[in-house]
Amino acid sequence: MIFKKISPAVFGLIIICFFLPWVNVSCQNYKIATLTGINFVTGTTLETPQEFKSPIFGYQQNIPKSKDKSGKIPSEIYAILAFICAVGGLALSFIKGKLGSLANILAASGGIIFTILLKFKIERELVQKSQGLIQLDYSLGFYLTLLLFALAVLLNILYISKGESISATSTKISPDYKFCPQCGTKNEIDNAFCKECGTKLP
Repeated sequence: MIFKKISPAVFGLIIICFFLPWVNVSCQNYKIATLTGINFVTGTTLETPQEFKSPIFGYQQNIPKSKDKSGKIPSEIYAILAFICAVGGLALSFIKGKLGSLANILAASGGIIFTILLKFKIERELVQKSQGLIQLDYSLGFYLTLLLFALAVLLNILYISKGESISATSTKISPDYKFCPQCGTKNEIDNAFCKECGTKLP
């Protein structure tokens, strides 16, 4: 079914989105850096101009002499979990049937939840701890990730509902004939042997 075939591509696109810009970080309307989703997964070091003396992000910082201030951004657990949901969803997309679709729905739903929780956490830790000096502007990669996770949920729900609809229809319509495996002759459903060649019918 087409819904199931699209699902691996959607999760693959989600993984790609982690390498796109997620957040633009600014301080007093001065752009400091652009962070990708993978930056939050692995952690990164943020170089900030030395003229900004106030603590950035509330994270541990190294201040080398005559160099710019470095803000250490550790890996975020919610970003890691969202990335695991994307990779896991891609792998689970190849499981056939309703079980695989249910697993995809759980993976994609988890991805949505963890991505939103990451947003709340970085806003709390980066913006509030900087006393409003830091501004965050979410980029295309972040919103695409959420959108594709939601699309994965929708596609797999449609796959399950479509499958159940087909199953219900097939149980209601019972065939009133069967074909001979030997000669292909059409026989009544209650025939034990083919009326043409006498072969035992299944």
